[in-house]
Amino acid sequence: MLKKEDAFTLIELMIVISVIGILIGMVIPNGAKVQQKADETVIKYHLNLLENFNQALKGEYGRYPNSVRSRAIPDVLRDYAPVDSSYKYVSDNLDDQNFNNNPTDDSFDSSNYIIYYDLKVGGQYYYIDDLDKRVKRSKEIPTLSN
Repeated sequence: MLKKEDAFTLIELMIVISVIGILIGMVIPNGAKVQQKADETVIKYHLNLLENFNQALKGEYGRYPNSVRSRAIPDVLRDYAPVDSSYKYVSDNLDDQNFNNNPTDDSFDSSNYIIYYDLKVGGQYYYIDDLDKRVKRSKEIPTLSN
């Protein structure tokens, strides 16, 4: 027969299970925050990369690339910074079609632009524009200022 000291009581087991539940409850939300922070870091990196190449194109052509109706990243930028279709590009001039790797001087006729990530991360849209060239956040899809 078992002695009384050889087994755990129901109260002791409930306390251990409760402590484990509390610890799991503290870890899971932090894991989601870590994933969100990682997503933000990748988005900011890609936006800065696109911004750097956009500035290089302005140096070569004197103006920024025009946007297209679909708001897709222009081919000429995508060649330098391959990003997925969630990144969008809007400028103050519009071309009917993308460059198809054949840019001409009239494909670069914009003085203002916004590059943004079209999915909310942490309830915010991330974007970069020609005004101060740093990544910013907005609750609404960013638009060009007039």
